[in-house]
Amino acid sequence: MPKMISKTNKLRATLLCATLFASASHAAEDVAFSDYDSPLSLQQKDVANDHYHFSGIVSLTGELHITLDMATPTQANGDIIAMQFIPDSDQRQKLPEVVKGPYSAPAKAIAIQLTDKQLYDVFGSERQWQQLSHGRDNVVRQRVSVMLQDFDVSVECDSRSYAATLESISTIYDKGLADNRDFDIGTC
Repeated sequence: MPKMISKTNKLRATLLCATLFASASHAAEDVAFSDYDSPLSLQQKDVANDHYHFSGIVSLTGELHITLDMATPTQANGDIIAMQFIPDSDQRQKLPEVVKGPYSAPAKAIAIQLTDKQLYDVFGSERQWQQLSHGRDNVVRQRVSVMLQDFDVSVECDSRSYAATLESISTIYDKGLADNRDFDIGTC
């Protein structure tokens, strides 16, 4: 005689099927990257968590943007909210950018971290950095040349984000600024 399925077991089976269907319909989607001209190569791919790790070193020019916390509307307090490298538009061809898939976006801003020494060197001295970081602007900019490694692509705050480890940085003493100042790079 066939075994009867209890109402509780039937409910469990229905919930399990619904859960599996919902998970499958919201499965992670892989992305496609642009063609790029650099020695960066994809080393790790975690589609479920939307994280891609590239290894290699790439040299770029652009602007360093440091966003500062403000003590008052007209006075920065010296605390750094974010550090980002904004590559010149002609330099982005060296980077893998997400061109297809969830949150496709160009690599307009790359999160980086500078040591105190690098920060002081880029802005001339510790004293000069202290003056800038306690000035009237909430964003300090400087033209730089960088060598980046360990390039990471992920999703943060429902948008595509790019980050890299800074191998080296040097100031470009050029009065001209990057052509890409007119976009909002934002922070979470």
